[in-house]
Amino acid sequence: MTLQRLYCRVTCRISSPPRTSPASLEVARMPKHSRIPSALVAVAALAALILIAVSPASGAKSAAVQLGESSPVLSNPNQQAIAHGEDLAAKQEGWTVKHLDANLSPSKQVSDVDTFINLNVKGIISWTLDPGTVAAAYKRALAKNIPIVDFGSTSNVTSTVYDERGYGCSMGNKAAQYISSRIPKAKVLVVGGPPVPSITNYTNCFVKAAKAQGLVVQEVQKNVNDTATTAQPIVQSMLTKYPDTQAIWCYNDPSALGAGAVVKSAGKTVWSGSNKSGVIIEGANGSADAAAGIKQGVITATWDPQADQMGLLSVELLAMKLKGQAPPKLVVVPMKVWDASNISGYVDPLKRTVKLGAIPASWIIKKG
Repeated sequence: MTLQRLYCRVTCRISSPPRTSPASLEVARMPKHSRIPSALVAVAALAALILIAVSPASGAKSAAVQLGESSPVLSNPNQQAIAHGEDLAAKQEGWTVKHLDANLSPSKQVSDVDTFINLNVKGIISWTLDPGTVAAAYKRALAKNIPIVDFGSTSNVTSTVYDERGYGCSMGNKAAQYISSRIPKAKVLVVGGPPVPSITNYTNCFVKAAKAQGLVVQEVQKNVNDTATTAQPIVQSMLTKYPDTQAIWCYNDPSALGAGAVVKSAGKTVWSGSNKSGVIIEGANGSADAAAGIKQGVITATWDPQADQMGLLSVELLAMKLKGQAPPKLVVVPMKVWDASNISGYVDPLKRTVKLGAIPASWIIKKG
């Protein structure tokens, strides 16, 4: 608390005055005709307030722990769901999380990390956009004994929480199998995303698995701006070039929704529970917009990374470190698919609840 604010509390009649000692109350109530000069009264009151401000109140709790998160792009529903999980978990610990948006800029992510260092946060959560660019900033944080949990990289961090897309190729195989089991040898368009390690991994794994399963990958393009609007001209161009396309695989839900809009506007239908002759459009993030798109026949399926659980895990791992325990180095959260067969049971990730507890053993990866 600054002296300016303390002085204002004496002179500005703030509606909710701070707790004061009985002695200071006597000074404040002294009648105007007192022989003690008014300036001395103000000084005495100010001194009493300073003592109260710097002395811990009896039985009061220590200041809440603050964590910092540098989101790669906070406008993305998946990232919002991660932040939601972080906030709920932190609240259960009695902590808070300050969220900053790197907005797909590696240099802004460096700035975010330095901001958190200057704020003396107790832990940092990030989704690395470029491991090389942010490496020095991460090292500065670690040198200050600030642990880091990351969603996209294992470089220069304390622990990593991947969704299934970011680790290995199991998710790429599942996504390819979803298409090949419904339309064998389907002609597929691929919409990747920004050059983020986990996205690159998922895209490469899908393309490899698709070819291995007999799917025909006609073209691969990247929606680097991460929105449905920017996906539309990309898909439009590919669909014009390949009008016989039978499936469109997208790295995330906004791209899938953009693809669905293009397919519908071209007079084509989308594969769904009731229509099995249309184009399969597959997204990922398990967002509320994607769930609505499935119900409306705009997309076929979305893979849910359980982003709320990822946010929960990031706080749990930091809590372990801050409490002197050794957190797992690597945790991988499995994904589940939503489509017409089960979408009635869907719950918006932003409305899900999380609870602190033991990390499922099957999610912890122990490298040899």
